[in-house]
Amino acid sequence: MNVRSRFVAIVCVAAVAMAGAPAAFGDSMNDVVASAHVDHRCDHAVATVARLMAQQDLLNSQIQVLFEQLGAVDVLRASAADSGDAQLVAKFDRRLAQINREIANKSSQRDAIANRQLQLIARCPNAAPPTITCPDGSVNLLPFTCPDPPPPTTVLPTTVTCPDGTVHQLPFTCPPPPPPPPPPTPTITCLNGSVNPVPFDCPPIPLPPGASSDVVTLACNSTLQHPKFEFAYQVIAVPSASPITAGLAFDVTFDVTAVVSAEYLNSLYASLSLAGQPAGAIPITEAAATVAPLSGATGPAVQIKLIGTRAAPIVTIPAPTTLPVTSGFSVPLGAVTGSYTADASGTASFTFVGNAWAPALASPPTAADVLPPGVTEPGWIGSLTGPPTAVLTPTGSLTRTRLSLVNGLVTPHLLCMGGNWTSAPPIPPALDPTLGAPLLPDVGFGNFAIL
Repeated sequence: MNVRSRFVAIVCVAAVAMAGAPAAFGDSMNDVVASAHVDHRCDHAVATVARLMAQQDLLNSQIQVLFEQLGAVDVLRASAADSGDAQLVAKFDRRLAQINREIANKSSQRDAIANRQLQLIARCPNAAPPTITCPDGSVNLLPFTCPDPPPPTTVLPTTVTCPDGTVHQLPFTCPPPPPPPPPPTPTITCLNGSVNPVPFDCPPIPLPPGASSDVVTLACNSTLQHPKFEFAYQVIAVPSASPITAGLAFDVTFDVTAVVSAEYLNSLYASLSLAGQPAGAIPITEAAATVAPLSGATGPAVQIKLIGTRAAPIVTIPAPTTLPVTSGFSVPLGAVTGSYTADASGTASFTFVGNAWAPALASPPTAADVLPPGVTEPGWIGSLTGPPTAVLTPTGSLTRTRLSLVNGLVTPHLLCMGGNWTSAPPIPPALDPTLGAPLLPDVGFGNFAIL
């Protein structure tokens, strides 16, 4: 029989006894009505006390949970204090204060319920008071407030697990992790087959009979609309026949290496510095070189084309150790073979074809280059209304190099074409000459005499 049932039974027995007892001298109808009123008040009091006891049990359970949380947070605070993390200790202190406030609030509610139970029981002086069972198992007559449970014992950790997986008894300080292995050193493979750490200038190799070796300077532009610049390509041209006679059908194999000059690299590092970026490694993700006859021979253009990604670039120019750099960087593009027919006389020479003429841009405001006769499009199409963008035209994609800067957020194309920019005096504060139109004629390379 539960507490409420016991309380009801006691009150009802008392009421029955009072109702069934012989009427004493002086009893009247008023006495009977008063007794019935007392019975009604007791029934209501019993029901209310039962509800309050359920609320009191719930509050006791909640207070018990809060004390368990208090102990757990205290363990975490002790660990944070051992590690010297003041910010984390302050966070746990705030949580401990919050839990203590919740315990005080719920304890106050529980005490108020006990007082209310006492008031209700006073309405039935002949009824035995109900009991309350506390969390420690003791049964007590109401009114009674169960004591708060003792705070849980704080159990501090006795061991520490280090990053290498080893477990040690405290106190123990884990050793620092070993430094990561150094990144692999980028290399360059020269035409003689040797592999060398970059930067490295490959030595010249003996040329086969009739072959030529030329360093060709091209007129170039950047889709970031930096000032125009010049780029060099080293070309070893090996004809299938020597000498070349009039009307002869012959092949030429072109072995091409792009040469990124120290002057260009220093200019690029300076631009990055102005933008608040460090002079880091520069992945080259795309490259193309298109060769066509310039004079003395006819035949289709041929192209070397390499496509990579930032994760797997064609080659990466390593970050400089000091600035300014004093040596350039060579990027072997490989070899391609073209088939040609010699003219009746003269010299069979070749050129790089492409398009480095700039369109009009909105940011920074830049007027379009004036296209020379025979040129129908710029090297790329830029944005006229928003941030810089670049879509290469068919001719702009013929001879080009693409860089990956600022962790791949900026990927300019370097577009080049045969010929040289006209050099003008520098515009202060710049110290280098200003390059621009008109384009000086291309002298070509190879230059095989037709006999």
